[in-house]
Amino acid sequence: MPGMMGESEMKNLDSATGSGFDRMFLTMMIEHHTGAIEVAKTEQADGQNPDVLELAKKIEADQTADPSVTQVVTIGGIDQDDLLRLVAGVERASEHPLGLAIVNAATDAGLPIPDVTDFDASVGKGPLGTVEERRVGVGSAGYLTSEGLYPNALRTHADQLRADRATVLFAGVDDQVAGIIAIADPVKGTPRPP
Repeated sequence: MPGMMGESEMKNLDSATGSGFDRMFLTMMIEHHTGAIEVAKTEQADGQNPDVLELAKKIEADQTADPSVTQVVTIGGIDQDDLLRLVAGVERASEHPLGLAIVNAATDAGLPIPDVTDFDASVGKGPLGTVEERRVGVGSAGYLTSEGLYPNALRTHADQLRADRATVLFAGVDDQVAGIIAIADPVKGTPRPP
């Protein structure tokens, strides 16, 4: 389950809080992002559990990491870097955190991100636009299918990536399925719909 603490964090929390009840309470707050830092500050200010604030900050930071691209899989002859940069061009115009992960991956790889025209982002589907005179769409398998593209060749690979808790986005370029992009999404822990 996303947001669950590992055994080492639990042991550190035990030694920091010194109480099973405190540990359970702080754990629940951290896992549900409901003010664990504020409670830890109060405990520290009262002279109780002086180490709990740093531990709460560390655990909360681990659980709110930004999504990041973990894999790019292509089909149909397109290069991985080309797919990443074309999709980044479309995603740069979107405001979705998964789109930002794609833009960051392209930037980190030193790829130039082209501009998009004719941009459209339908709620629940995904962004679509023209990048370097190529029509690029990104979203679920169902979204690509609704656009007349059939990503059946990538479904098994996408299912394997989802089993590893990745969010999988399908990409189409022009009138062909071009690939999938896997994103580790530690905040949500759940993918866009398949």
